[in-house]
Amino acid sequence: MKKIVITGGPCAGKTTVVEFLREELQTEAIFVPEAATMLLSGGFPPPPEGQFLGEEQFNVWMQQFQAAVYHTQIALEDLAMSEAERGNKSLILHDRARADVIAYHPHGLAGFIFQFHINAPSIHAHYDMVIFLESLAVGQPEMFGRFGNEHRYESLEHAIEANARTRRAWYTHPNFRTIDSRLSLQEKTIQVRELIIQTMKEGE
Repeated sequence: MKKIVITGGPCAGKTTVVEFLREELQTEAIFVPEAATMLLSGGFPPPPEGQFLGEEQFNVWMQQFQAAVYHTQIALEDLAMSEAERGNKSLILHDRARADVIAYHPHGLAGFIFQFHINAPSIHAHYDMVIFLESLAVGQPEMFGRFGNEHRYESLEHAIEANARTRRAWYTHPNFRTIDSRLSLQEKTIQVRELIIQTMKEGE
């Protein structure tokens, strides 16, 4: 069974790509939803108005929120594994995963390790491949916006920072792949699909 993470910076097309894959691979895969979006859409209090990273009030909220995300993520992944084994599925696709919490933790990797008592290599070992979609804020800033995720709250500058932090959280994974933000959404989808199919064939 292959476990693949699809992650990336804000406004990278990840949601659209995941929805396409959900339709195409529904008979072969179990999908783990994005814990952060699930929590926010389910009623978790949003960040304080007008606060951005580096300000104390926002940092308090972010640390509490990331704790909720991390523990929810583990529960979702455990459930997905049980479902995959029961349904004899060959693939688990994760819409973000545990190391994404490192990217958004207000105290970075050191704060993450201190709070959860685990490091990035230990997390990476849970997954066979990580596909990182680069944010439009990096390659096409004029296209950056709120479309695709109504719970997005980042400014352009924050999105660029979040993109870099997410990349740092994952790039040491031995099977890390990047999808360029300058590609069209269709091209991104094709590349991600090809990477997944290639990885699945390697396990046959």
